[in-house]
Amino acid sequence: MMEMCYEILVKEKRVTQRELFYKLLCVSPDYFPSQVQVNQTIQGQTLLLLSMSHDIRAGNL
Repeated sequence: MMEMCYEILVKEKRVTQRELFYKLLCVSPDYFPSQVQVNQTIQGQTLLLLSMSHDIRAGNL
């Protein structure tokens, strides 16, 4: 999922969580069998990246 999100960011595209779910379903259907799991994973990754960004700016890393 991180690789797919990275590719989307590099292309400066925007996708909905639903679109991302269907893209992931095509590529690796065994990893995310439901929309809810994709949404939770997206939210978790977002929080992780935001906290890392905050730590970098604060000089904690």
